Amino acid sequence: PAEEGKPKCAVYWPEARQAIQPAEEGKPKCAVYWPEARQAIQLDTVNVEHIGEEETEFDTMLFRVNLNEPYKATANAISSEPLIVKQHRWSTWPDRGIPNHESAMVPLKLLSYVRETRAPCVVHCSAGIGRTGTVIAIEMGIRRFLEGKRVDLATVFLFFHSYNQFRLEVTSAIM
Repeated sequence: PAEEGKPKCAVYWPEARQAIQPAEEGKPKCAVYWPEARQAIQLDTVNVEHIGEEETEFDTMLFRVNLNEPYKATANAISSEPLIVKQHRWSTWPDRGIPNHESAMVPLKLLSYVRETRAPCVVHCSAGIGRTGTVIAIEMGIRRFLEGKRVDLATVFLFFHSYNQFRLEVTSAIM
């Protein structure tokens, strides 16, 4: 999907189930980039297979990702073992809005879960600054607090100014 002729995010996997919200209020927000239930897709470098779901408040889908044969020989640093990827979706936070009070604790629970797993994490929303920025700001504040550092808005705003500049530069370079 594109906005004003510019892609919002890459089409990675074919369309999935209704719980995913690639559009809000009739506007495309993000390409659906995961296979449907019990389906798989073959890409140049990897094969991605939907292997199940977990009952969590994050609407969690499980995928098995295998590096394709031609790439296994050249990927010395990458294990040839399949990766299990968990996709946690928080779909109750509307674009350009605030989450309802029932789900206000979801970002803290999600960040706690990610911290406990110690696995790499990618956070995204359609623009990459509103909902994503809020989750990242919460994590920044928690980390600074746990490290005994001062938690202040000036530090968060400075980070996001730099983050947004970088994001715009990357987007311009890709286009």
